[in-house]
Amino acid sequence: MAFLSRERALGPVRLPLLRPRICHWITAGSHQMRNQGQPARPGSPLPSWSGATTTRRHHPQAPRRHRRTSRRSEAATQVQRTPALLVVGTSMVRHVAVHDGRTFCHPGARVVEVTSSALQLSAQHPSASTLVLEAGINDLKFQQSEVLKQDFISLVDRLLDTGKRLIISGPLPPPRYGDVVTSRLRQLHLWLKGYCLGNSIPFVDNFAAFLNRPHLFNRDGLHLNHAGSRLLSLNIDLTVRSCTTSTS
Repeated sequence: MAFLSRERALGPVRLPLLRPRICHWITAGSHQMRNQGQPARPGSPLPSWSGATTTRRHHPQAPRRHRRTSRRSEAATQVQRTPALLVVGTSMVRHVAVHDGRTFCHPGARVVEVTSSALQLSAQHPSASTLVLEAGINDLKFQQSEVLKQDFISLVDRLLDTGKRLIISGPLPPPRYGDVVTSRLRQLHLWLKGYCLGNSIPFVDNFAAFLNRPHLFNRDGLHLNHAGSRLLSLNIDLTVRSCTTSTS
């Protein structure tokens, strides 16, 4: 009772106000530190008030370096790509692709022009050991069969002097030609085949494989399409392999 009377006399007692201890978070990089200099425990959550900010350090990516190919490596690559076989002919061999070979087509070229080109290419590619020649179809319009035969004989003699293996690819009968031209083309095929066999020169027999096969030619009825070029490439490749097998 005495205590209650004293409290009524003195009035309400005011207790001292205790200020909460606020811990300010400072983020520097990826480390959280308190204002007391003690590091925060890893994995401790950030304070929920809006004044807390996080600073992330961005590391710039190093620039990519492009590899430069030296001239020596490029020269070595060109040496490795030197063909071992050269296919030279008219536009009929435009899309011919033979293993380890390179194709050179001359649209509208005659036998004499193909011979001259083959001699130049043979000198430019001394490592090439085989020459495949296709010509004669552009000479038929001149109707000089004896001259055409002499041109083929000169072609064979001059190219054999290079010391390379020579292969003759026989003429192809386009469906665009009529019966008269096809008959003359057949005569050229028979003579050229016999001449090559008599002189031990490999001959690619294309006449029977392309005769009356319009699906192997383009819409113009003259040049080979993709399927025809593949068939001609296969015929040449098989002849080259048979020559290599018989020689070895």
